Amino acid sequence: MVTFDDEQLGNVFVYGSLKRGEFLYFLEPLMDMRVEVLPAKVEAVVLYDLGEFPGVVIRADGKMVWGEVHRFRSMETVLEILDEVEQYYGERDPENLYRRVDYKAELLDGGGHVSCWLYEYVGPLDEACLIKSGVWLGAEVQHNKRD
Repeated sequence: MVTFDDEQLGNVFVYGSLKRGEFLYFLEPLMDMRVEVLPAKVEAVVLYDLGEFPGVVIRADGKMVWGEVHRFRSMETVLEILDEVEQYYGERDPENLYRRVDYKAELLDGGGHVSCWLYEYVGPLDEACLIKSGVWLGAEVQHNKRD
């Protein structure tokens, strides 16, 4: 298990309901620990619309997904909160909806690549719709584009 001192900074790549302006962005404990938000992208992933939220699946033949790197302090606490939100209960837990992986994101401001946590979707894809653009626009917009 990774442990952090109280003020250690860490990065999380977000691509859906945690992005700036989306409803989980405003989750109170995260608001207090968020230090910075940077536009970014990740490669070798596929983005799916799962209804109220999206999910990425890591695949060698995947494309780019556009999102943000959120830099947080108190990462141990942040990961506890995000694990609960993303329904990640630990390695190989059969109840996981997502799994937390260490991944590289490219900062769009020219800042290069950074290591970050990424929540990969591991649930069923039967009802999922591929988002070819690699950009999740929010549940309401995404659904209107499908209709």
